[in-house]
Amino acid sequence: MAKLSLDFEKVWRRHVSLYSDLFVCSLLMLSQYKRLTGNEDDVSIILWGCLERTCKRYARDKNQEVACPKFQVPVQSVSMAKRTSANALKKPDFTCFKYNPLTASEVALHIECKLLGKPKPSSPSWKFNENYVAEGIKRFDSHTHQYGINATCGMMIGYIISMIPKKIEAEVNNYQKKHLPDNTKIKFSFDAIPLFQTRQDIKREYVKPDQFELIHLWVDLRNCYQM
Repeated sequence: MAKLSLDFEKVWRRHVSLYSDLFVCSLLMLSQYKRLTGNEDDVSIILWGCLERTCKRYARDKNQEVACPKFQVPVQSVSMAKRTSANALKKPDFTCFKYNPLTASEVALHIECKLLGKPKPSSPSWKFNENYVAEGIKRFDSHTHQYGINATCGMMIGYIISMIPKKIEAEVNNYQKKHLPDNTKIKFSFDAIPLFQTRQDIKREYVKPDQFELIHLWVDLRNCYQM
């Protein structure tokens, strides 16, 4: 599917807007935790709990059913797993599905989460800000991962655990020059602490559709994350 139909595009935009709002509310809830530790998966599991509560509250208040985002669901099909192995399947951190009746298939809003800040003292070679690009943004235009396939939008979530956000933004953009030189820079407004939002237009080479929008949500966890 090269692009979404005009009718489904409106439905899809509402889908993206809804889950963007639900993630914003859940990330604000996450920022209230007193003590967070571990890697991205550890933090994302706690975020998942926040999402469950947010979705239940939304469903109650709006009297409208809303599915909680799925955690680490493979992008690829069962047939691909049979050809390779289950361990080879690529799994974005969260997936929010929307059924397209015109194609009788589901379109997925994929969300990838990464830590942001200084490298870990115990592993100085593991650079969080470079990883956000090379193992995050890049997966939305990758033969192997194919995040955002058949969709016009995806999402990156950054867990800020150290460093000034403006410096993180500069480093991420520098790493984009190295790994994704044709990408537009990201640019945040850092006024609305503890959550920062921006959008980035990407022209994709390996995944369709080629015109793609990436939403970035960064949450400031410096006061609650324990290194």
